Amino acid sequence: MNGSTAKGFLATSGINQRTSRLEHCLGSPRPLPLLRGLSPGARNGRWFAGTARARTEFASGRSTFLAPGHHGVAVATGKRAFAGQFTAGVQVTTNILIRFAHTKIRCLGRMVSILSVLVTTLTLCTPSASGEKIVCYYKSWAHYRAGVAKYTVDDVPVELCTHAIYAFAVLDAEALTIAEHDAHLDTSSGLDNYRRFIGLRGRRPEVKLLLALGGWTDSRSDKYSRLVSEPQRRAAFVSHVVSFLQEYGFDGLDLDWEYPGYQSSPQDREGFRLWVEELRAAFSPHGLLLTAAVSAGRDVIDRGYDVPAVAEALDQIHLMSYDFHGSWEGRVAHHAPLFPAPGQEKELSADFAVRHWIKRGAPASKLVLGVPFYGRSWTLAGADASSGAPASGAGRPGPLLKMSGVMSFYEICLARVRFGWPKVQHRDGPHLTLRDQWVAYDDVNEVVKKAQYSRRMGLAGVMVWDATLDDFRGLCGAGRNPLLAAISRTLTGGQGRPFAPRPEMGTTPSPPREPVGDSSQTTIITAAAAITTADPPDSIVFPTTPPGLPETASVSQTEQNQVSINITECRAAGYTRDPQSCFHFYRCDHTRAFRFSCPDGLHWYQELLLCNWPSPGSCEVSVASFIRSRFILPEDEGDMIVDEATGSLGYFSHFI
Repeated sequence: MNGSTAKGFLATSGINQRTSRLEHCLGSPRPLPLLRGLSPGARNGRWFAGTARARTEFASGRSTFLAPGHHGVAVATGKRAFAGQFTAGVQVTTNILIRFAHTKIRCLGRMVSILSVLVTTLTLCTPSASGEKIVCYYKSWAHYRAGVAKYTVDDVPVELCTHAIYAFAVLDAEALTIAEHDAHLDTSSGLDNYRRFIGLRGRRPEVKLLLALGGWTDSRSDKYSRLVSEPQRRAAFVSHVVSFLQEYGFDGLDLDWEYPGYQSSPQDREGFRLWVEELRAAFSPHGLLLTAAVSAGRDVIDRGYDVPAVAEALDQIHLMSYDFHGSWEGRVAHHAPLFPAPGQEKELSADFAVRHWIKRGAPASKLVLGVPFYGRSWTLAGADASSGAPASGAGRPGPLLKMSGVMSFYEICLARVRFGWPKVQHRDGPHLTLRDQWVAYDDVNEVVKKAQYSRRMGLAGVMVWDATLDDFRGLCGAGRNPLLAAISRTLTGGQGRPFAPRPEMGTTPSPPREPVGDSSQTTIITAAAAITTADPPDSIVFPTTPPGLPETASVSQTEQNQVSINITECRAAGYTRDPQSCFHFYRCDHTRAFRFSCPDGLHWYQELLLCNWPSPGSCEVSVASFIRSRFILPEDEGDMIVDEATGSLGYFSHFI
């Protein structure tokens, strides 16, 4: 916890031998690390929080723990435990000296004197101790993205995460049991990514690997309401999900029902409570974790969650403290402000959401603050580009994620670093703006502020949605996964495990196998037209590699301005530089290599697989100098991009 506030309840007065019971044997007293939110009582090697299930195991015999609870304290040395019960309590913070009345007990024929116990939070018992949790969601369908955006299980940076969550499994609408979302991705009938995900333990044995159920799309029906409304259905789900998790080796389940009571039955609140409690009862004997991704909106919280009961049953509460604003609104605003900007509703901020969950009965020590690794974008309605300016709708899709109104962090940092989009720092967070496009996002400074806030508030840590959207290839020059690395440094004091170094610039990322993106809003024209059209000098080309090509290729003449030339560098399938020209590149296709021209004035960047404005060191051959202007959009048409389905070049009509 590194000195962060620890929350619990201990008596400060009125302690006497009649209200203090020593229930088990205690070893020699010594300074003890603090565990939070636990009540006295130990049974079968597990601490209990009131009537809740176990929270901490002490089977190793190597650690000694003190746990303040709602009615007293509990101490364990190895497999021996002591529990004291006291009267009225107050909040406990760090470095508090708790003095017990001199008490003697008989334990195994000997007397043990308990004089005092020093509570300190300066010693941590595990790398993922309270306050240092870093929860990384892995969006499984990112595997289908093309080119440099393709993200596989192997890209998950578990070295920077204490918990990694595979998103998502779904709820079968008929059986109302958990099921894989994409059999080709998830199971042994295809890529077997469930087991590959579990294999990440080989890189970090202590990481907790969970499976998330639900998500926004899967929650858009009444099936979750139908599940939780009937005891028999809940029982069948619980029995099946335990077997499902054990079959693949997951450490637990993350519930992502968005949201109980949202456009659905008012009975969802009670049904969700029962569901969570029954899952808790079934999970504890197997040591399975139970977490949930929950709303940050006050109305949804109050309507959908019995907060004290749900919080007691969950190991962690992942607060989705983002999407307070978006293109569904008529004005631009940061979508994930930590604190509201002047003139904005105070409820639409992460700080309000955290405090409201605590006010409703959730312990701060279980709350995990959500941080977005994506930006929300708008198209401005006029010349005003300030925060709160009118907008006409969603921003245009970026060239890699290709989603209207949303840009990944790596698209945003490329726009900033490579193309010079101006950055504006506002009180509620940074944004980029260029012409009629406005993009809010969290940069390194912003995620550090949120991690510091998490520590200051005594929260469990930080959750990120999602790891696939960080600059995981280091395209922007700040190393790989700069956002996640900054969070890790802040929460662990720089003690996180080292991560593999970023690839050297100039290397080609692994090509995609499936030519499928997140969306397909591309207007196709022929390659010939793309090459010969007089494009504005600010066009940008994002070619992708066709699958299944041979390792060697020769060159042939074609009708589409593809020049016949011997090229020794075309040794693998995909795109490669022209060693004799900065303005051209080649595509190897079976036994042929096709030569393409970048739009006027642009250089081919092998590390990005795109044409871009020249910069120092971007070209290894002698070229004429060009005057670089700011990266801007064409007036009437989007930027040139390759269509993943056909491999032909075309205009991406909504590219930012």
